[in-house]
Amino acid sequence: MANFRSNALLFLVCSTLLYTVSAANHEISLRFSINPIAIAASNSSQSILESEGGEFGLKFRSLDGNSFLLAIVYLHYNETTVWSANRNKPVSSNAKLVVSRERNLVLKDGDRDGFFIWSANVTGASRMMLSPKGNLLIYNGSGGILWQSFDHPTDTLLPSQRVRAGTFLVSSLSASNTSESIYMAGVLPGGSGFFAMAPEFFPYAILEFNTLRESAREAYISFYNSSCNHTTMAFSDNGQLLECRQDGKATQECMTETGGNPYGFSISVSTDSSKGFRYIRMEPDGNLKLYLQTPSRLKVERDFFVDFFNDLCRLPNYCGPYGICTDPGAQCTCPAPESSYFSQPDRASAAGCKLKQGLRCNSSHTLVELRGIDYFPCKYLDPLQVSLDQCKSLCLSNCSCVAAFYWQSSGSCFHYEELLSMKTISDQTQLGFIKVMDESAQLGFMEGHGSRFWKRPGNIVGVSIGAILLFILVVLLILFALLRKMQQTTKAAAAKGDDGFLKTLSVLPPRFTFDELKAITRDFSRKLGAGGFGSVYEGILRDGTMVGVKQLEEASQGYGEFRTEIATLGSLSHVNLVRLRGFCAEESHHLLVYEYMANRSLDGWLFSTDVTRLLSWGTRLSIAVDTARGLAFLHEECRECIVHFDVKPENILLDEKFRAKLSDFGLSKLIDRSDQHSRILTGMRGTPGYLAPEWLMETGVGSKSDVYSLGIVLLELVSGRRCVDLSAPEEDCYLPAAAIRRFQEAKLMEIVDPRLVDGMPEDEARNVVMVALWCIQEEPAMRPKASAVSRMLEGHMQIHEPPMASLQSALSKQRQIWITAVSAGNRNVQNKLWPS
Repeated sequence: MANFRSNALLFLVCSTLLYTVSAANHEISLRFSINPIAIAASNSSQSILESEGGEFGLKFRSLDGNSFLLAIVYLHYNETTVWSANRNKPVSSNAKLVVSRERNLVLKDGDRDGFFIWSANVTGASRMMLSPKGNLLIYNGSGGILWQSFDHPTDTLLPSQRVRAGTFLVSSLSASNTSESIYMAGVLPGGSGFFAMAPEFFPYAILEFNTLRESAREAYISFYNSSCNHTTMAFSDNGQLLECRQDGKATQECMTETGGNPYGFSISVSTDSSKGFRYIRMEPDGNLKLYLQTPSRLKVERDFFVDFFNDLCRLPNYCGPYGICTDPGAQCTCPAPESSYFSQPDRASAAGCKLKQGLRCNSSHTLVELRGIDYFPCKYLDPLQVSLDQCKSLCLSNCSCVAAFYWQSSGSCFHYEELLSMKTISDQTQLGFIKVMDESAQLGFMEGHGSRFWKRPGNIVGVSIGAILLFILVVLLILFALLRKMQQTTKAAAAKGDDGFLKTLSVLPPRFTFDELKAITRDFSRKLGAGGFGSVYEGILRDGTMVGVKQLEEASQGYGEFRTEIATLGSLSHVNLVRLRGFCAEESHHLLVYEYMANRSLDGWLFSTDVTRLLSWGTRLSIAVDTARGLAFLHEECRECIVHFDVKPENILLDEKFRAKLSDFGLSKLIDRSDQHSRILTGMRGTPGYLAPEWLMETGVGSKSDVYSLGIVLLELVSGRRCVDLSAPEEDCYLPAAAIRRFQEAKLMEIVDPRLVDGMPEDEARNVVMVALWCIQEEPAMRPKASAVSRMLEGHMQIHEPPMASLQSALSKQRQIWITAVSAGNRNVQNKLWPS
């Protein structure tokens, strides 16, 4: 043991010394060793390497104290990040920069069981150094350059940096999220240009060698198929000139193609003699800007879109999805604001416009026509040559098509599967057609066919048979009601006799008579809501304390749940569990008296369209933590493990300060703490969408089933929508599947409640979604305990990226099950399968 401690201490000392020494070096020898070159640490701000002169440093740059980028930063003036190895996958404080046995430089995340995050993909590396220009270079033993960061830019171009054809600057999602977005600017054989993945690789501006070419379509073809195969873009050493040209001797084909201008063009980006740090950055909105950073300020010296094109409306998403940009002033509006199809924002912005009703395949659609409209890829792409009617018809018949554009002057048709911003133009022969749900289709069908209905003999016979069947059905319903009443009388008497059960409980809350509760609730005059098998009414006790009184309306079905509720809550007390103040069991009357929860249940806030009932992100996060704490108490702190089995927003109540408390324990069960997965229940218990997959597979259920339901609730808190939402686009109907797709595409903010985008930190949203994805893993053993969930949400425990492959497979099975269950809408069927 002593030897182990000595070795561990030696390792720590060696690692610390290596890290400290490296901070003062301009280069490092790359030899395989079990010791890392550097370790990320939240309390360290030292550089791994510094350039000669001390302007640039290679270091682990902290994003939030818990996650890090391996980055090159300009060490002066707020340490601007100019390159990073792992912009899409920040690492933990245990990450290590190491040299592999093959002498390759590798970034390894210690918290991910040795998972490699980034690699230089070289072998035989001998040393690395950081140049005075900010270029990280890796050399072989002969002094040759194996790899350099200038060849692999992120979103920033530095003075003296040269990039070759096929290299792009890719913008970040936002100022706080370094992950790659859909916008890029870069070099191809025929020049340089701006592109958006929307969802294909579409250009939105091109700067080509031959400036005399009139057709944008021809320019685009030349851009890709140019014979000028040595194209480079260079940023001058002084940061004042940008050149696009051919390196080396240009071929005759290249000379002909470029109109005798193979050496491209030079752009003077700055004439300011002020000293400072200049760099060009691809912005999150798809623009390109030149910055000058001095000790006193950060200045935009050049806005390339304004200077090159004098038109911000050419930016692909300046007004957001479905928005329309109009010059002068780049004003944003929604299409057809007088129409009921689009929501018009109070103030037009890049948030865009929304369809009031999402598109769904196998539904009836129509097209909203716009005149004098342009969409950025149209001028570059190869069109369909069809008639106007054919262009519209083809889009309506294609489920993936969301918009069509038609140029009447040339008969050109364009279809798109995704729609960003459009722009107005003076040419009224350029048309746009936006696909929307056809709300009048069903009404039009009835109006068109109703007048002919009674002229058909078959219809008359059908109506007659229907009337007879309806009469029989009414008779059966009357008989069923009489039988049901008899059953209720019999079971109510049985419930009265079963009152002896209550006397066996060691802890019993106060017992009220039915008359007392009638007086407390003023004869049940103020109904607060309904849920489970009863309604809840407001009441006031004699001491002035407000309470909620739940009256079971279906004693024949709900008496078992009534007894479970008393047995469970009667002996428990926790700040995140609703308190049971008493009960009534008198003949057929069964009532429960709870502490009063001023803000009622979470679903009434989370899914409300009332803008005055919008929960802030801070409140939602607090609710998530409270719910996890309540479950942790039930699972881990009670004498016996109590599994709730029905965790959902309807059963999360909110007090006057929006503190969350779990309620409705009618379905809860005690489970042996030593083997929490041993019990298999014979019938499903819970609510569609929130049920863990072990219910469907009929395997052992336990406390981790509650954790699964909690994961679904976490996703709903982030998105502000139901787990299964049939009004959403078909691919997004099932929230967990939509969340995984957006998570993997680094488009997580697309599922965030749009009312909260400006007020929700993206890193916090990502953390909560990662916790949720851990909670809904198919294997219960992979899900964290409720106590671990609360610690992760509070920021006291590291959150690792969850495994995705197995989760995707499991969710694909569950998706159709829950969509079918919810779309059926048959409450009688649901009550048989999922008692609520």
